[in-house]
Amino acid sequence: MSRILFCWELGGGLGHLYPLVPLYLELRNLGHEVLWVVPPGDNAEDLRTQYGLSMLWAPRWDRPRVPLPLSLNYSDNLLRNGYGCAGGLEVRLKEWRALLDSHRPDLVVADHAPSALLAAMAMGVPRAAIGTGYTVPPLTRPIPGLQPWFDLPEGLLVQKERKFLETVNPVLEKVGWAPLSSVADIFLGAEPLLCTYPELDHYANRSGMSYQGPIIHSAEGAKPPWPSDGGENVFLSMASYNRFFRPVIDILGETDLPVLAFIPGIADKDRHALVRRNLRVTCRPVDLRDVGNRCFLAVTHGGFNTNALMLLAGIPLLICPQQLEQTVLAHRIAGQGLCLMVNPYGPQPDLRSKMEAILSSREIAGRVRALADRYATSTTRERVLGIVEKCVTLAGSS
Repeated sequence: MSRILFCWELGGGLGHLYPLVPLYLELRNLGHEVLWVVPPGDNAEDLRTQYGLSMLWAPRWDRPRVPLPLSLNYSDNLLRNGYGCAGGLEVRLKEWRALLDSHRPDLVVADHAPSALLAAMAMGVPRAAIGTGYTVPPLTRPIPGLQPWFDLPEGLLVQKERKFLETVNPVLEKVGWAPLSSVADIFLGAEPLLCTYPELDHYANRSGMSYQGPIIHSAEGAKPPWPSDGGENVFLSMASYNRFFRPVIDILGETDLPVLAFIPGIADKDRHALVRRNLRVTCRPVDLRDVGNRCFLAVTHGGFNTNALMLLAGIPLLICPQQLEQTVLAHRIAGQGLCLMVNPYGPQPDLRSKMEAILSSREIAGRVRALADRYATSTTRERVLGIVEKCVTLAGSS
């Protein structure tokens, strides 16, 4: 049997881990050994305990402490997340090489882990790049712009690519690895496992890559405290530090709508202070499959897993993004008339009118229902089995 490393390097929250859980369970049932490599200190203890995961710490990045502009493309995103510091990058690449050399995997499955992909390529280890459209970008030269609301000139994207290569290639050569001819070469030879649908891809008009479909996995456990027994609830999923959190709570509190609010990490005293007659609050992850059966609207911060599950369950969305990845996804979904979004960069976003509009929009509800019907015959189980088969084949080729 094979040893497989699930590697996650960049990004926060648990959205990178949840979709890997059903793949892990299936691979474990087949007798394969799966080790998880996750960023140090990330709050994955619940997953570790629930599923008995064997976890290792990924090399830690020392990111710039000064504010940086939003990334314009994938190259820019890596530079602002640590690749722009040559000294730190050299340390990280050596640590990834030592980690792979120590554990000798037959396959590396990387979710937003470009350094793991580089190390595996240099060491001749089979590898797969798994994730959403944001973390598995189109492999063009240069990689397209990330912000679809800007018409970025080709020359600027080429400049960003050149800056990345001029920063990273000397480090690769210093550690004895071959230089890259393009940023897309990070994924050279890796099996692309694009776990999304075209409608939920962060990039429009992608070509030359097949879609596996979302791998949707949710927390399990006690049922949340739904304020209504029927399916007329509103589901709110948002961190308390989101700039839209308090206005959303206030607006929903003024309505007669029953609301379940999932607010991760909120303290008990703050949770009790938020409770209204129509609003229940939980800080524990909820079973999103149950949510899909119990609500008619979801208000979210724009996380991919929650958005995908809601839309595929036929639930319209109001998205209040907090950061770039969430904003790009919300922009793509809204552009197809599948949700409404609040612009996080607007000085005075009209949240109240957006809430009123999504509550009354039959057009959006109809389009979301059509999307759900389009993919109704495809199940997460089938998608998991297809990806696991690819992983087993890749691991067996080592």
